[in-house]
Amino acid sequence: FAVSFEALYVEKGATVSAGSALDALSNTGQYSLGYLEVPVLFHLRLPFRFVQPRVFAGGFYSWRMKAQYTGDSGSTEIANVRAQDFGATVGVEMQLKFISHPIFLNARYDSSLANISNQTGQTWRNQAFLFLAGILY
Repeated sequence: FAVSFEALYVEKGATVSAGSALDALSNTGQYSLGYLEVPVLFHLRLPFRFVQPRVFAGGFYSWRMKAQYTGDSGSTEIANVRAQDFGATVGVEMQLKFISHPIFLNARYDSSLANISNQTGQTWRNQAFLFLAGILY
């Protein structure tokens, strides 16, 4: 059992088509939201010699760094997105200990528990699959 704190820069967003409910500018485009995300995760590890699988769950709090819409007519900043978000995270991780510094592969799902829209009557929630890889020191 372990607890970890992380600091991640995460890009979340959506691609929309003309005429859809999210399409504020009546054309095809992409919403891009950048966050500084701080997850607190609780890990359960199976202790094998060279391969260590883990499952984890926890929560995250994030601060919006970027909110941009890019469409047929260019890019514009989005003003109706809240500056903070929070939610739940679940995932799996595999650590490979074949060399002096272990390598990890991580897959997780983030689901926002907050409405990130500032507009009355509109509900937007972030949901994302994240994939991470790295070297542990």
